[in-house]
Amino acid sequence: MKKLYFIIFLISSCHLLFPPGVYEKLSDKEDYIDGVKPMVACGYKHTMYLKADGTLWATGDNSSGELGTNSGSLYNFSLVAKDVKYVACGVSYTMIIKKDDSLWATGLNDNRQLGTNDAPGIASTNSFFRLHNDIKLVACGSTHSLLISNNTLYATGSSTYEDFNFQEFTYVLGNVKLAVCTYNHSLIISNDNTLWGRGDNQYGQLGTNSSVIPSTNNFFKMANDVKFVACGPNFTFFISNDNSLWGCGYNGDGQLGTGDNLNKELFIKVATDIKYVACGYNHTMILKNDNTLLAAGYNNFGQLGIPNISSINQFAIVESNVMYVACGDSYTFIIKNDGSVWATGYNSDGQLGKSGFTSTNRFIRIY
Repeated sequence: MKKLYFIIFLISSCHLLFPPGVYEKLSDKEDYIDGVKPMVACGYKHTMYLKADGTLWATGDNSSGELGTNSGSLYNFSLVAKDVKYVACGVSYTMIIKKDDSLWATGLNDNRQLGTNDAPGIASTNSFFRLHNDIKLVACGSTHSLLISNNTLYATGSSTYEDFNFQEFTYVLGNVKLAVCTYNHSLIISNDNTLWGRGDNQYGQLGTNSSVIPSTNNFFKMANDVKFVACGPNFTFFISNDNSLWGCGYNGDGQLGTGDNLNKELFIKVATDIKYVACGYNHTMILKNDNTLLAAGYNNFGQLGIPNISSINQFAIVESNVMYVACGDSYTFIIKNDGSVWATGYNSDGQLGKSGFTSTNRFIRIY
């Protein structure tokens, strides 16, 4: 093989996307089938829901073909693929890994973020097509994507601050077990649990002083003993091996949960006993080991699930009995311990999977 707004995701085998314990209380009636764990992936204004039976359901904006269907925008979840075990969403595109470890993609390809020269450039594709085999992870940003195969990292598309413009998936480096990317920075966890980053650092999102490193096109070491990482467009979180949560970068909307709105150019400890974190455009959701869900950041569209508040700069409890959370640009999905699916926030294009309203500031049941 040669060669978010945000979005989170990992490696080695697909299930490692979820740190140990995230699914420990999943009920028997929604149990895994052939190793597939139910999950939700969110893009800018589209959402993909992967059920435990491997069926993939889509809703929301489809102006670039990101839903993998010939229809227009969808306001309710519709079946779009089968035999899927993992899904990741970019701003206007979607990638899936099937049960046979093959990689498929659909949506916008204006910067070759789909990883193929055969698909149209400025135009887009509106159906899933096969790209590669033997894939363990894929991560999607805005104009670039990352994949991991055999512990090796490949990248495609363009990233100005990372100084690359690849027409197809191209070798980057080895010994990688997790990768995430967003608009202009990428993060990886190596096999020795060290965290590395590259790209834009104007707000300190790489965990170092922006006046020293405003940006870099080389991965440099950021932290040790890291087991999970997630990022928004200009901020970063990681979970350490002791389950503490650390954040850095832009904090103008309180998305770091530090109790203020000051940017942090060095990682700061913000919570303990955390097993999962998900980032939207300017909001953050964290999941504690007791399955309590907390939220911080921007809330003008109700994406935190807290009524009558525009933003909050300290993590506040919003739900309990939650086993999984995913963030879109201005909305949030959760899967509860009983397997039910709930959502809150912006619904301009049907991204919540329900019609009849443009936003909600409370979690509503979708499935």
